[in-house]
Amino acid sequence: EISTSDTTSIVDGEGLQIGNSSSQLNNIRIFNYRTGIRINGGPNRNSPTLTNIRVRNSNETQRDLADYTGIVVMGGGNPVIEDAEIENFGTAIKIENYDRETATPTLTNIRVRNSSETQRINTTGILIRGAVQPELEDIEIDWMTVGIDYSGAAAPVNLRDTPTLTNIRVRNSSE
Repeated sequence: EISTSDTTSIVDGEGLQIGNSSSQLNNIRIFNYRTGIRINGGPNRNSPTLTNIRVRNSNETQRDLADYTGIVVMGGGNPVIEDAEIENFGTAIKIENYDRETATPTLTNIRVRNSSETQRINTTGILIRGAVQPELEDIEIDWMTVGIDYSGAAAPVNLRDTPTLTNIRVRNSSE
């Protein structure tokens, strides 16, 4: 478990950073960080596997969630993220790759949610940009203003990136 001693304070940094590695990490709990987990892709096309993950910020603090991200995946790589819960972030999962080779992350059994008490600012469940061909399966997104925001590779990268989406549920309250 990686957390602060004060449950209402937020650390302005990352709870866990994974570099160019294909490590396997299980049973991770990260609380009250501006960025919960950051995975940096590299030239070796890293493929870390993260299983049974919980990344959460307290909903007791008054803050602008826009700059808070639960899991960030940057650059090339093929991470596998399974059985994850991400709560109280402006963006729950952000995947960006502007390398020439397509990143192919796999996200399975993911639950994203914000508190219903969170100020209704623009929030995003999963944000995907660039040369990314994700496989998303069994995803549940609650209380976010945007469920999934996907914008594939732009010119001059000559790639066709088609995501695979299976059993996706996005919902918001009628309030």
